[in-house]
Amino acid sequence: MKARKEPKPLESLAELKSYALWLLSNREYSQARMLTKLSGRCVDRDLVDACISELLESNYLSDERMTRSYVRMAVEKGSDGPMKVASKLMQKGVDRALIDEHLITDDEIWRENAANTLRRKFKSPATSHEERQKQARFLANRGFTMDQIRYALTSPSI
Repeated sequence: MKARKEPKPLESLAELKSYALWLLSNREYSQARMLTKLSGRCVDRDLVDACISELLESNYLSDERMTRSYVRMAVEKGSDGPMKVASKLMQKGVDRALIDEHLITDDEIWRENAANTLRRKFKSPATSHEERQKQARFLANRGFTMDQIRYALTSPSI
């Protein structure tokens, strides 16, 4: 088995910025996540901070844009509820106020996503109290709110 070669450390601002832009060309990153990525390739914290500052100034790096993008992707995917999406965003270092601004939990789309997720997992409606609890736990573990779970369990579409 071949040993994995360690990437070459980045030693200049130009190399660091080039690497950051390459990362951003694939997807959006939060400021905290980008700091982690760049720190893994460069030991000079001042250089990393300078690079992050340049990315922010030129609007290549934006927590707000990343949050909007991530929420939109999660809504389209439909398998995770708003509470799980918020948790994942916080793990990525996004500020709670920014998450609350972009993640509207009482939107009808979340209720429909909960019902669709339940329908995909369980082909028929619950016939007993135990099955209903099992389905509710499944949706709760996916990050849906109690209102969304109630809607999904009573939805005629399942």
